[in-house]
Amino acid sequence: MSSDVESFFCDYLRTTHFSIQLDESTLPGNEALLLAYVRFVMGEQIHEELLFAKTLKTDTKAESIFTVLSDFFKEKSISATIDRVPAMVGRYRGFISHLKIIIPEIECLDEDIQTYVQHLIALNDDFKFRFEDILSMEIPPWIINPFDEMEVENVILQKELLELSTNEELKMTLKRGYQKFWLLAEIPEKYPGLWELCKSF
Repeated sequence: MSSDVESFFCDYLRTTHFSIQLDESTLPGNEALLLAYVRFVMGEQIHEELLFAKTLKTDTKAESIFTVLSDFFKEKSISATIDRVPAMVGRYRGFISHLKIIIPEIECLDEDIQTYVQHLIALNDDFKFRFEDILSMEIPPWIINPFDEMEVENVILQKELLELSTNEELKMTLKRGYQKFWLLAEIPEKYPGLWELCKSF
């Protein structure tokens, strides 16, 4: 990683919440490699980036992994907080225990995560109740991708769909999403039958 990019990246991580995922891999020469990925929010988007790739000099036990991660965080002055929810940690509990011994002031967020989980479950149930009619609605495949689907019962609609599927300019606009595609000004003018059906969805 370029030193400027790495510097900017580490500076940003010092000021925001992020999650980290560790992955062990083996190189062809039987060398163990530790990959650390971070996920964070920047500019209203979730980003996932490779934080570092370091060779594990001894083994792939939790203590060795912790040492590499801890050394990196110390070198870059990045503070860390972990969660201990058993379902999320699973077999890495030894790593977290070791981390708490070395960094006793580290925060554990079981209660916070449980609160978020309960809130998300409640939102999901509410969503299912409020939008039951939308969730059970069957949308014809030609609405989602009019360039692949040619099966329509109505002959006039089939003709419009055939004309639409050969329009290369419109095919490019579908890449921005089918909702934006069907809201183009020329769709109601050139394909009124298809437009009338699409309005109901």
